[in-house]
Amino acid sequence: MAQMGNPIDEQIWQRRLDRERKARKQAEMILEKKSLELFKANESLKRLNIQLKDSLLNNINALHESESEKFALFENASVGIAVCMGDRMFKLNNRLSQMLGKTERELTGRSILELIYHLDQDSFEKKINSLYLDNKAEFSHEARLIKNNNSTFWGQFNVSPIIDVLGSVKYYIFIIEDIQEKKNYEVKQEGLIEQLKEINSQLENFAHVVSHDLKAPLNGMNTVMMWIRNYMEKKGVDEEMSEYLLLVDDRVSKMYKLIEGVMEYSKVPHSDIGKEKISMMNVVKESIQLLSIPEHVEFKFSGDFPEIWANQLKFKQVFMNLIDNALRHNDKKRGLIEITAKETDQFWIFVVEDNGLGIPKRHLNKIFKIFNTLDTSGKHTGIGLALVKKVIEYYNGSISVDSVEGERTTFTFTIHKKTVTAP
Repeated sequence: MAQMGNPIDEQIWQRRLDRERKARKQAEMILEKKSLELFKANESLKRLNIQLKDSLLNNINALHESESEKFALFENASVGIAVCMGDRMFKLNNRLSQMLGKTERELTGRSILELIYHLDQDSFEKKINSLYLDNKAEFSHEARLIKNNNSTFWGQFNVSPIIDVLGSVKYYIFIIEDIQEKKNYEVKQEGLIEQLKEINSQLENFAHVVSHDLKAPLNGMNTVMMWIRNYMEKKGVDEEMSEYLLLVDDRVSKMYKLIEGVMEYSKVPHSDIGKEKISMMNVVKESIQLLSIPEHVEFKFSGDFPEIWANQLKFKQVFMNLIDNALRHNDKKRGLIEITAKETDQFWIFVVEDNGLGIPKRHLNKIFKIFNTLDTSGKHTGIGLALVKKVIEYYNGSISVDSVEGERTTFTFTIHKKTVTAP
């Protein structure tokens, strides 16, 4: 090192050297500190990278498991499933292959329209075209499909699009259910309905023929009776013969009533012809007006009587028979007949109660059977309450009776609201 002659220069040089050493030391300390920070950051990144790898691996495994579950559901579904681009199948499950009797390889890439029976293709193609007009459209449709042996079966199609994150259709899912058994049942049911209509028509015609044939001899008897009366008027009245003639008249009248009752009873199950909006309060009052009401009998009404859609004549028959029954079996000096209307969520309820003779318990389960009557005079046919029961059951209702002998009789019947709503 060269000798410095000037002491001042030496001092300056020494101070500069000290500053450089100090700066170098500080730089080394900063470098060491930053190196340590970088090392720690690098270690943290390594740990984070490991965590990310583990998380990614777990997600991949979970995704594989989820895909496996979805695939298992797809393959083992009880209905046929086809995944289609437009109308062309690129994936289908085992059930659809079984339904059609064809392998997945035979079906992949084919148009689903090729599986449809030719008579159903036009309507099905219109449904397919609706998917192209509206990407988010979906539809349900019934059509026949062709099996491998060229036989057909009915299928119920439910078609929905699968939309991606951008809102575009990725593909369509066709879910196909075999409904051949359901269709067989419907055909069988339709056949039974037609048979029942034919039977009802034949029974109605039969009833009219029988009614005519039964009335014919009665008309003949009335004619003969008229001749006998005319003869007796000319020859003189024989009291004993007059009594016989009255007896025959009475029997003929009863036979007429029986025939008419049977005819009315046979008409009840037929369609609700003449269905109209009616006030049940008016029906009750008009029914009373059509009967002969003794002066000692009083009527009492309670509850809100509804307006319903039904055949007015049928309900007049119901109330006339129940009220007539109450009148005929009332032995009280002051007769009382109470008619009440009530309501539940599903039914209208009507109660007809009288303070008459009552009905013996042993007869309560018989009074609604046709030709059963408690009247021993022979003036009544025993059809009235059977007719009432049949009308009420026609409207999906029921009728019951409760009685205390010597005190009262209470008839309660219901009609289902659904059967008497506006058409």
